[in-house]
Amino acid sequence: MKPATTANNLTAQFLIEIPQVFAGARVWRRNVGRGIGWDTVQAVVRLIAAGQVKTAIELLQRRPVAFGVAGEPDIEGIIPLGDRRLGVWLGVEIKFGVDKVRESQQNFRAMILAAGGIHVIARSLEQGMADISAQIEAQRHEQIDG
Repeated sequence: MKPATTANNLTAQFLIEIPQVFAGARVWRRNVGRGIGWDTVQAVVRLIAAGQVKTAIELLQRRPVAFGVAGEPDIEGIIPLGDRRLGVWLGVEIKFGVDKVRESQQNFRAMILAAGGIHVIARSLEQGMADISAQIEAQRHEQIDG
């Protein structure tokens, strides 16, 4: 696979690669942020059409919709650990170029790892996949030895 040229490209590579490498894995893109709900957009359009621009702006400023949890990774999923139908939660935080890990992301990572999940911070497909593999192996050994 070609090296990623953007964070979105790297995310797409992981979404393709993880299920191909780890049989039975299920992964999805997770967005976190704020936006404006469709009902608010429609109300704003009606207000602007009625000449009530100031009211429309006030409505936009007080009605954002939050989605996701601060610190959630870019990719989430479930990875099976073996034939015993045992799987663990997987998180992949994509960092591209000079992107830095925020405190909320560090806290989310610590929570997942403390609960026995897998969480990697990936700056390349190769490094991220190697880190996932290493954490899966550690989980398998813990299941066998523990």
